[in-house]
Amino acid sequence: MDAQRTYTAWLPAKTDADKAAARAHDSDAHSELKALSRLGGNETCADCTASRPGWAALPFGVFVCIDCAQLHRGLSRHISQVKAFNTGTYLWFEPELAVMRALGNHRSNAKFCAHGAPPKPSQDSPPSIKLAFVRDKYEGRRWYAEQPQPPAKTSAAEELGDDGLQHWTMTGAPDGRTPSARSGLFAAKRLSPAAPLPLLLDTPAAGVDLQLVTAPTVTFAACPLVEAADGTVLDAHSHKKAAVLAAFSANGCKPQPALDTNGYGASAGSPVAFFAFYGL
Repeated sequence: MDAQRTYTAWLPAKTDADKAAARAHDSDAHSELKALSRLGGNETCADCTASRPGWAALPFGVFVCIDCAQLHRGLSRHISQVKAFNTGTYLWFEPELAVMRALGNHRSNAKFCAHGAPPKPSQDSPPSIKLAFVRDKYEGRRWYAEQPQPPAKTSAAEELGDDGLQHWTMTGAPDGRTPSARSGLFAAKRLSPAAPLPLLLDTPAAGVDLQLVTAPTVTFAACPLVEAADGTVLDAHSHKKAAVLAAFSANGCKPQPALDTNGYGASAGSPVAFFAFYGL
């Protein structure tokens, strides 16, 4: 960030003129810092749960409590420098104020806690626990990301929006993925109700083109042949119905499909396979 780069470049070149300017605006600087510390996120220590922090850590631009300020001192000055703003004993320079204005706890933590950081320690946690957290966060940059990651999507609706979700459900995602069952069901609730499907009768409904698929040849082991009593040839639908009833009414008779039915998820000869062959 520009304010941080300006600060780090200015730090070793601090002049007497800078000190004079800081003294002239000392009261205003402390009043501004106190106002910044009351903004959202800054009212709680950046590194623990303590409220109303009175210190700041540079160049991170965070507001911290006095206990965590002492932990920052242990990181050495080339990593972190801390200054109080509630005691009136420290001079604040314009480059330092610019960092605090530009960052604050929310923005700084968005980078330093971007990748799987645990919750910050409690105010009452042992110093060793808080020190380990501060070292991992600032010295080791264990969870740091220069560009904070966006919040994770919790549903396909958030990722695509209503229109995109409906399109994805019907056609598949642009990258070839298919919607999960959860997202598909969620999207189905948003789609316009489909027109009712026609009943599959012997005579198709007007305007509906039903293509009949010829059933594969099936051999019935030890099953009686089915014929009409008067010797007439039965139509395909009646013959199918009669064959099904006869096959399952015969004691101990099981249908034996001649073709492999593993594609239906059932073994040959099972009732599931038999009905699957006939679309029943």
